Amino acid sequence: MKIKMVIILSVVFIAVSSFAQSTLITFDEFDASTGRVRIPNGYQGLNWANFFAFPGAPYTDPGYQAALVSGPNVAFNGGGAPADISSTSTFSLVSGYFTGVFNDGMSIEVQGYDGATLLYDQTYTISLNEPRDYIVFNFNGITDAHFISSGGTADPNNGGGYGFEFAVDNLSISTVPEPSCLALVGLGAISLVVYRRRK
Repeated sequence: MKIKMVIILSVVFIAVSSFAQSTLITFDEFDASTGRVRIPNGYQGLNWANFFAFPGAPYTDPGYQAALVSGPNVAFNGGGAPADISSTSTFSLVSGYFTGVFNDGMSIEVQGYDGATLLYDQTYTISLNEPRDYIVFNFNGITDAHFISSGGTADPNNGGGYGFEFAVDNLSISTVPEPSCLALVGLGAISLVVYRRRK
């Protein structure tokens, strides 16, 4: 009987662990053919501040093209200002493909918060052209990812622009269901164990 209970509980644990849902965010749902589109709150279940969708081609600014992994869009931080992704529940910022839009060798400081508590603070250097930079964050259990870009060397061929803009594509984020959902799974597991014992 004990062996059966261990097996049942192990299966339940695996099932609960698998509830973490990984999402690949491509920004391709937006029609940005006539210009940039502000990414609205609620997109992919998250809140977005100062992120815009924009076509990776045929625009001449090299960073948009270089960042493009899946077409047609990439996202960028408007005006090179700080940008945020947040949620009322915790999520994991897993990875993404980044380039500078106008500046080469630009820095992106990425901070991960759980509420007001700073959990992660990392700075990455990204290039202007190919190869695009694949950044693995693995910021787990956060409610806010804050992006701050700075520095780098301006591309003399871009004709001006907002120097601190970065472009991102195929951003991977992992979310976990609300505690109430997990509680229901746990209740089901307990009921199963009790049923097994009575049999």
